[in-house]
Amino acid sequence: MIPVLWQFHKVHNSAEVMHPLSNFREHPVDNFVYNVGIGMGSGAVAGLFFNMMGYAPSLPSLLGVPILMLLFNVVGYNLRHSHVWLRWPGVWSKVFPSPAHHHVHHSFHPDHLDKNFAFMFPLWDVLFGTYIMPEDNKDVKFGVTEKDRGNELDTCAKLYVNPFKAAWRLYRPKRQSTVETHAEEEINHHPAE
Repeated sequence: MIPVLWQFHKVHNSAEVMHPLSNFREHPVDNFVYNVGIGMGSGAVAGLFFNMMGYAPSLPSLLGVPILMLLFNVVGYNLRHSHVWLRWPGVWSKVFPSPAHHHVHHSFHPDHLDKNFAFMFPLWDVLFGTYIMPEDNKDVKFGVTEKDRGNELDTCAKLYVNPFKAAWRLYRPKRQSTVETHAEEEINHHPAE
């Protein structure tokens, strides 16, 4: 997890109830970073594939949208942001993303923190040691930890503004307390004799 990016992504993960509209509870900075990453990754893979094949195959589409992407968004994306616990059997859960895989990502249970980051292929989580798939959802609790909770994200304005404030707090210089500052001034004005 990258702390500054978490400040923006926690808007999405702060939802305590999962339903298809939870998918749209996102911060624009999170969307920008996600779209740049996906664009660069898919562009690199497509460019490599097209270069190796010598041509760009046409993809079946409906109204200009690739059919596989449409099906994934209609079925998969809505299910992963629903309350329905659906886990693929056996090794398939490590290959293809299931709603359960994403539910664990949204859980603030201590065993689930910083787990299941992969969007499309959980195999990345397996490779980087961030994969976890419980047998059931009894420990899955949606939302963010107590440290990130509170009224910080309880209005639309706070959802958009507070992540910038939190990101700034991570990187601004630390101020000394006024007691420490006065003690330093006293030492500087009255050097030891």
